[in-house]
Amino acid sequence: MSNLQSKRILVDGTHLSIQMKGVGRYVANTLWQLSNLDSTNEYWILVREDVKLPSLPQNTRFHYVPIRLWNHFFHGMWSLPRRARLHRTNLAWVPYETTIGFFSCPYLVTCHDVPDMISQAERAGGKRFSLVQHLTKLADGYIHRQSLHSAAVVFCNSFFVKEWLYKTIGIPTAKILYAPCAPGADFASITQTMDCEAIRFKLGCPSGYLLAFATGDKRENVDTVFRVYDQLVSLGLKQRLIVAGVRQSDRPDMIEGISRYRWQKRALILPFYGEDQTRNLAEVYAGADVYLDLSLHEGFGMQVVEAMASGTAVVCSNAGAIPEVAGDAAVLVDARDANAIARALSQILDDLDLRYRLAKRGQQQAAKYTWRQTATTILEAFETLA
Repeated sequence: MSNLQSKRILVDGTHLSIQMKGVGRYVANTLWQLSNLDSTNEYWILVREDVKLPSLPQNTRFHYVPIRLWNHFFHGMWSLPRRARLHRTNLAWVPYETTIGFFSCPYLVTCHDVPDMISQAERAGGKRFSLVQHLTKLADGYIHRQSLHSAAVVFCNSFFVKEWLYKTIGIPTAKILYAPCAPGADFASITQTMDCEAIRFKLGCPSGYLLAFATGDKRENVDTVFRVYDQLVSLGLKQRLIVAGVRQSDRPDMIEGISRYRWQKRALILPFYGEDQTRNLAEVYAGADVYLDLSLHEGFGMQVVEAMASGTAVVCSNAGAIPEVAGDAAVLVDARDANAIARALSQILDDLDLRYRLAKRGQQQAAKYTWRQTATTILEAFETLA
């Protein structure tokens, strides 16, 4: 695609790991696409020396530089600018929001979310911040904003985030480019030939199951998921509840939360599936009767898109960027209203035709988000700046 003189581009890949979440998947998938789209530029990709890396493109133009990550403040303010000078890079791409020091070259940032709304959602979900943490967040927030203003380009993950960047932060619209997430893997192809009934039997859920995720973020609002399921069980629901994405360190708390309910033995807790367990994750999505996402705030909503790509009907929160991402392919609910959520789920579970229509619309909606288009936008920005 590129016909310009070769440039050296620094990429902050410190979120890359086998156990990576949204930002890591954003970087990994974009790098794979860049390896196909860009035959000219060289990439110097900083990776953590203490983690196992996922599958990444290997060619003579991609150089992976292991570094030690002490903390993100030190990394952004000192280590990143130093590495840009050390590797004599012409551009730097920081694919997440952080504090950024003085670069000797232009840098680009990807803004995935609205920090103030994340904190509000975490507090609403039960997280408590000490005075020191609160003051640290205020200081970080100020430096983050200055870093966004100093960036040559700010990529946004959704139009919801773009509006915040323009109206609240004051970033000129000419500097903001839309480069959203997409499904973390090609779930549409992976799940196309799956036997959903066999998956349910494999998981011990022959009557079906509702799927929710709890990766340790208080925004996920898992307590409301439990209250909704409790209502449905009292109405005679046969499906089990699967809570997936639970890391080993969070498992005791999850068991304790479920143990308060009489249906505790009907709940199944599944671990966090890493990049090397994509098929396991795809099976969990595909086998579900309904995917339930009651997040109190998201800057995108990757799991919603992944569930839709897998052909699963979705009931999700109407908060943040989720309505934008879901479009008309999901049932939107107030994530705090357990009664309304229970009614919406009952309607979908009782109406196979509605569930089928939602699944088909979901696949069409998810297909709108592709890593190739995101990588094309990012590469065009690289070339414009170069």
